[in-house]
Amino acid sequence: MAEDKAKNPHVLFFPFPIQGHIPPMLKLAELLSLSGFHITFLNTETIHNRLLKNSPALEQLAQQPRFRFKTLPDGLTSNNTEPILQVVDLVDSIRARCSELYRETLVPQNGEDPDGWPPVTCVVADGMMPVAFDVAEEMMVPVILLRTSSPCSVWAYYSIPELIKRGELPFPGSRLPFLTALSPARTAQ
Repeated sequence: MAEDKAKNPHVLFFPFPIQGHIPPMLKLAELLSLSGFHITFLNTETIHNRLLKNSPALEQLAQQPRFRFKTLPDGLTSNNTEPILQVVDLVDSIRARCSELYRETLVPQNGEDPDGWPPVTCVVADGMMPVAFDVAEEMMVPVILLRTSSPCSVWAYYSIPELIKRGELPFPGSRLPFLTALSPARTAQ
């Protein structure tokens, strides 16, 4: 029986817990689940609860025999109404609170998954989740980093240093001093 468990691929998905990063990872996780992989989709409690409220399709996904959701406590409250502050707080919270629980999810202390699932054989982590990569690497579990950005976003990020070098960024009259400090055209004036 233990040999059968070891042969079953089990992929743990750990997305960056904000709106635009989760849907692409959920789609990939669903496709792999339908292909016979065991899938654990790891999310923070706050984001998972928001997903449940806004997506009835998650209930159907959770009913698939090889798909499960797990959550990590994120320490955030729903009182925070500023979305950008929640993201900043969330990043800090994940770094501080989640690595031990994530480690236990990857490799349970007693060696047996409480649900009887096979051990995690691979992690698909969001490229913006360094803790997901660091802990998996430490536990010697292979990691695939997935960037969920669109090609347009990647090209924009790639182009920013050149735009700063040419003096096209920051825009004239900009109140972003950190960009002004990076711009050679601005510092030469």
